[in-house]
This record gives sequence, C-alpha cells and structure tokens, in this order.
Amino acid sequence: MRDFTKEKMSARKRLELILQNKEADRVPINDFIQNFDVIEYCTGKKVTKENYSELACKVLSENVDCCETVPSVINEGIRKEKDGFVYKDEWWTSWIIEKPFNDTRGLKEHILRNIEDLQVYNPGDEFNYAGWLNLWGADSSDTGEFEHPKERFKKSQEKLGDVVLFMAQSPIGLDIAYNRAGWELFSYAYLEYPELIHEWLQAIADFEEKRIHDIADLTLSPLVLSYCDIAWNNGLIFSPEFLRKELIPFVRQNVNAWHKYGIKVFYHSEGDIRAIIPDLIEAGVDGIHPVEPMAGMSTKEIKEKYPKLLMIGGLDNSQMLNRWSMDEIDNAVKEALQGGKKGGGYIISSSEIHPACDPGRVVNMWDSEIKYGGY
Repeated sequence: MRDFTKEKMSARKRLELILQNKEADRVPINDFIQNFDVIEYCTGKKVTKENYSELACKVLSENVDCCETVPSVINEGIRKEKDGFVYKDEWWTSWIIEKPFNDTRGLKEHILRNIEDLQVYNPGDEFNYAGWLNLWGADSSDTGEFEHPKERFKKSQEKLGDVVLFMAQSPIGLDIAYNRAGWELFSYAYLEYPELIHEWLQAIADFEEKRIHDIADLTLSPLVLSYCDIAWNNGLIFSPEFLRKELIPFVRQNVNAWHKYGIKVFYHSEGDIRAIIPDLIEAGVDGIHPVEPMAGMSTKEIKEKYPKLLMIGGLDNSQMLNRWSMDEIDNAVKEALQGGKKGGGYIISSSEIHPACDPGRVVNMWDSEIKYGGY
C-alpha cells in the first residue's frame, strides 16, 4: 500500500518524469481491477454491482499510480445492435453470439454498410469490437442524456484521487475487423477482396482519429493505451509483411493524432510482439504494454535493445497471481524492476487483476513493488 506520509511527489509528477525517461522517487505502479474478491479483501466490505466501481477506485487509489480505466460492471443480458450483431454482456466482458452474415458475400455487404456508418462521428461515439458503445459498457444512453466523454473522464478521475487515469483505450482497427468477421471469414475475405478490407481498416482508423480530436486533453491525462492484439505467446499471429500493410500505417495515424496533444502512446498487444517492435517505433509509438514474461518478453531485454522505448508491464497475471508463492512473486517483481527501471521509462504492472487472481498474492505484489521500486 502507498504510504502517503512518505511519498515525495504526486502520482502525476512521478509519471511525468518516467514518461520523459527520467528517474522519479520510485517506479510507478499500474493496474486495474476486475475482481470482487480483491476489493472485499482490501476494503472489508461486501461488493455489489452498485458499489463495485467506487470501492475499486478506493483500492486503486491506495495502491497504484495509474490505471487504464475505471472499473465498472456491465449490465448482464443479450444486446442487439443496429447493425445486426447480437452480444451477450456479462460482468466485465461482451462477446458476439450472432452475426448478420455467414459467408464472404454477406460479410462484404456488412463491410460496405459499416464503412458508410463510420463516416459520421458524433461527440461521445466509440466503435470497437463490442460495437457502438464504450469499451466497458457505459454509453450516453445510460441516463438518456448526452454527457461528453471529457465530463465522464473528470468524474472518473475524481473517484481515483491521486491516481492518473489513462486518457482512453484507443483502437487501431485490425482486431475489430477480425473479431467482428471471425477468423475464417476474415481470412477468406482478405483473399477475395483485400482492397475492401484495407478500406474498412482505414474507415475504422479515420473514425477513431475523429474521436481522438474530440477527447484528447493533456491537462486530463498524459498517456493513452492504443490497442490491437496481433500476437500470442509464441510470436505474431500475422506475418510482419501483412502487419506492415494493414496495421502499421494505422498505428502511425493513431499516434500522430494523439501526439498533436502531447499525449504519450503505449501500444498494447498480448503475446510476443518482439518481431514488430522496430516497426512500431518507426510508426512513432512511445511505449509498449504489457511486456508479457509468459510470452518470452522481459523488461531487461527490451531495455537493452530499445533504451528509449517506454514500458508498462513486466509481470505475469496468468499464473503468478493465483499459483506462485509469495517469495516467487517477490523475486518476479525484483527481476522486472532490475531489468526496466534504470534511467526511468518503466511502469511496473501485471496488466490486469482479473477474477482468477488471489487477493493475498495481489496485495503482496503491490507491496513488493513499493518495497523494491525506489530509485
């Protein structure tokens, strides 16, 4: 737990120094929580859907310096969108259970309609793999009244106190396309009409760029997480040649838009992305997230090869926080810090406190990050 009586600087100041590749008083901590047990363990209060966000923010404010999003619980149920997609919403996630097409011809018709829809941006709009709504299930229709994302952001930030909230989670586009199409149809469609797929990805990127210009504000937050999953534990799931054509140009577009407002961009993808890191750097990305140990990535290797590349992550959440001993967690934290903290530029994180994480191990990890993270 952060001891505010001993803190030498605010979380924002600490983060700003690290983002300039300078050393602060200690390495900042990043995490967000999707775990009822951890909240109850830390607060001693029974968690409900109604108080979850408030209690989660309290726990975060006592233990971390920044987080990607304010936790909320999605209303459970079946949701049908205007474009014919049907989703099942449950707890912290949504998944597609029905699509308005079942072959490449139907997918092509859908893409053409989607490209047309994406030409119109209204303040507050967001388009991602979960459809036309905010990534975490909140949209302006919840109250029946429009509330600009900046106003929602300010309310969320107020709950977090000293903790710095990421400006947004900003989609690049490729994983929206392959998630909505499905792997098989996406692959066949790319063979049949690659130009249309590229046009679709461009439309998604253009729409997101409009959103960026609507919401970006350095006074609210100095960093953003721009995302597209392109890898698994053993490497990329696309060839580098494909990614240089259908990902990197849109990463560059996304980064350039955020940089106009002085906001640092962290590129997120699960898995081992080492083969594409030079391309991401060339596209202007400031940092990467989450530097997964179980995918063979380490803070030490990344720091040595790319000393100016910022990093968030370095810790495992798939096994470490539900199976490992406290000593093993301690050692993992020390190893990540030793590899990444020299010269600044590193924010330690497990990436996500998901439902399978053990509360005692989570708290031990946070305490170890404070204990060993000083400069």
